[in-house]
Order: sequence, then C-alpha cells, then structure tokens
Amino acid sequence: MINMWPRAAEGYLLNGRVLEIEDDYSAAVENYRKAESFAQDREEIYIFLGMALEKTGDFHQARIVYTKARAVNPKNPGTIRLLKGLEQRRLAAVTASVND
Repeated sequence: MINMWPRAAEGYLLNGRVLEIEDDYSAAVENYRKAESFAQDREEIYIFLGMALEKTGDFHQARIVYTKARAVNPKNPGTIRLLKGLEQRRLAAVTASVND
C-alpha cells in the first residue's frame, strides 16, 4: 500500500512543482500531501513538501517532513543539510518580517 498508485503520486508531485513556480505555496503543499498519501516511500515528495512548508512559514511541519525524508534515505546529504539549516532559515524569516 505504500506505493499503491505511483502515477497518481507523480501527478500530484508535478502539479505541486508547477504551483511552486507560480508562488502558490499553499496549493503546492496540498498537492504534495496528496502525493504523500499515494507514495510514502518517495523521499523527493517529503523534500519538496518541506521546502513548500518553509515558504508558507510552517517551519515546525517542515522539520517533521524533512525527518520523514531522512527516514526514507538516511544518507542523503541534501536532506541532512535541509534539517541542519532549518533553524537558521526560520530565524532569517522572522528577522525579515520584523524589519518589514
């Protein structure tokens, strides 16, 4: 059941990418969540979902999904960097919003 409908997952993943390009991060998150429901073993879904969550300001959920990505592939250096830099990006976002 983990990867029951790989084409459905791929469609939602691609749609999420398009929505991110259009700066519609909330809709992208929805599509990545749908992709996740079809294929929980796809690391890239969690990575894209985490990045979109960061862009919506939901750093807590981003940490959760980056951790899921790491569980799928513990040795991916990109995921490790995303997790390590998350707090710095959160603080930068908070600082930017205070300065605006």
